[in-house]
Amino acid sequence: MKYFIILYNTFLWAMIIAFIMFKNVWLEMRVNIGLCFFIVWALFFIIFLFVGSKKNIFKNFKIFSSINLILFLVITLIILSPKSAAYVPASIIRDGLHAGKLLKLNTINIILLLFIIGGLIFIYSKKVIDKGNK
Repeated sequence: MKYFIILYNTFLWAMIIAFIMFKNVWLEMRVNIGLCFFIVWALFFIIFLFVGSKKNIFKNFKIFSSINLILFLVITLIILSPKSAAYVPASIIRDGLHAGKLLKLNTINIILLLFIIGGLIFIYSKKVIDKGNK
């Protein structure tokens, strides 16, 4: 469960970094932002994993994840317009996977919504999951 919490939160912050990179026209024209997103996501995961093993920063993981999601939504609406926030995340991920012809933006958007909303529900149900494992 600890790994999923780290994966979920690092996804949100890596996506924000990708949005910032996307808004820079010079960088966006020369670099595959989607590939950078996955690299940043992996780096954040490794850093959080290392920091999390040294200190117990995930005591209040529900609050931590909720605050991260709220900050993600606010920063996304600041960086991107609401209209572009509907397709830019899916476009970034599709470019990173090099699946321009295989995946449609709507399909990726549905998967993203399921991951973001379902991930938070999964994190909030940790106590129930832990009771079932005992």
